[in-house]
Amino acid sequence: MPDRVVKRTTTSSVRRRPLLTSIELFGSIVMPCQRCTDRKLVCKKLPGEAKCGECVRVARPCEEVDYDAEREFFLPSVIAPLLTRLVVRIVSAHQRVTQDIETLAQRVNAKSLELQKEKLRLARLQQEKDQLVKEGREISSLALAELEAWDEEDRAAGREPEPLPEERPTEASTSAAPASADWSSLDVSAFPASWLGSPPPLADP
Repeated sequence: MPDRVVKRTTTSSVRRRPLLTSIELFGSIVMPCQRCTDRKLVCKKLPGEAKCGECVRVARPCEEVDYDAEREFFLPSVIAPLLTRLVVRIVSAHQRVTQDIETLAQRVNAKSLELQKEKLRLARLQQEKDQLVKEGREISSLALAELEAWDEEDRAAGREPEPLPEERPTEASTSAAPASADWSSLDVSAFPASWLGSPPPLADP
């Protein structure tokens, strides 16, 4: 029985696969050649090249161009392996950079979402602060009007209102109310219930 002939892979076939990957990654969609039209395929070519990926795969020239066979198959034996290694290196670098971009994009999206939550929380706190300032000013205006009324009553009764001793504000006291303030004598019957957290008390008869 004669020895079975084993078909060996040609050098061009070994070099063809990384070139196909390069065309798929870096090529642009062009008007399809006759082969891609017959097979209803997307025709891709590298910029400035006359051969599409499908024609490279089947080792056939594109029919719509004047293909120069010597340009592909008679490259010097030293240049052809270098081109193959360069294609493999570029494809590998492209995959690495793509993966790095995806990883970094995920981190940026996570940080952006966290930052957006913090901005919303900051906006809510600012709204709460503004509302407290508004209510503080309103209640202070009512308290000031009531204090003026008390002073007028004292003067009508022949009593001069007693001023408080002068105190220089300190860094600690400028941002907080005095701990010794006595608000028990303040009539809050006219204040809105939302300020007090409960229904307003009945006024004295």
